[in-house]
Amino acid sequence: METFIKPASGTGGFVSIVLYETGEGGAGALHALMEASRMRQAVREALVVLHGKPDDDGCERACYECLMSFYNQSEHELLDRSLV
Repeated sequence: METFIKPASGTGGFVSIVLYETGEGGAGALHALMEASRMRQAVREALVVLHGKPDDDGCERACYECLMSFYNQSEHELLDRSLV
């Protein structure tokens, strides 16, 4: 599965996150996410990655434990976990 971000139609600075299957014939991961319980689980796990646990102060904007990586170094100054 792959993703990309595109500006949402209208105003307000919102964006849409587009998910799409990349495997030939699809692996079914996207279809599985359409089940409400699995989507909630994915969102809960994403919040943990973004230091979203109530007892975790996390980082100020982004760190190598949540959003930053070697591969997105050119975007480090743009990353802000609080925007999610």
